[in-house]
Amino acid sequence: MSQPDPKAHSQPGERSHQFQRSLLEAFKTAEQVNYPANATIFQQDDPAQGIHLIHEGEVLLFINSGERRTPIHTVGAGSLLGLSAAVTGQACACTAETVQAVRAGFISRERLLQIVRHDSEYCFEVVKMLAAELLDLSAGALTAAHSHPKSIKHGQSE
Repeated sequence: MSQPDPKAHSQPGERSHQFQRSLLEAFKTAEQVNYPANATIFQQDDPAQGIHLIHEGEVLLFINSGERRTPIHTVGAGSLLGLSAAVTGQACACTAETVQAVRAGFISRERLLQIVRHDSEYCFEVVKMLAAELLDLSAGALTAAHSHPKSIKHGQSE
């Protein structure tokens, strides 16, 4: 008699935990990279190279517009950067610059796509993450439109 498939009976929360474990497993074999403070992890409009999981440190995400840059968000440990660009193959939508020294895991776009193609549960979790990212961006854009944040010139702090 065959054993039941544990994935077939898992609850949504369990699948999410399985995905997190799969992601952590993938990052165990990922290239570990260190960035000093004020380093660029990726640049707006550059081709997506892969995804970064921030282990330590802080990263500022911003959009460049000529000489001005508009901060979007500051992220820290546990944040995953570059997922949408890596999955779609689109150019990076923003620039990621370290605020302080950062230690991160890096998975190339090719490896990420290989993982996603291999495991449908993993693929579904990536889709959910992308949807959540889209909702966050939409909410952020609405908030920004209402509060009119000031932009800062490249190389200058607020």
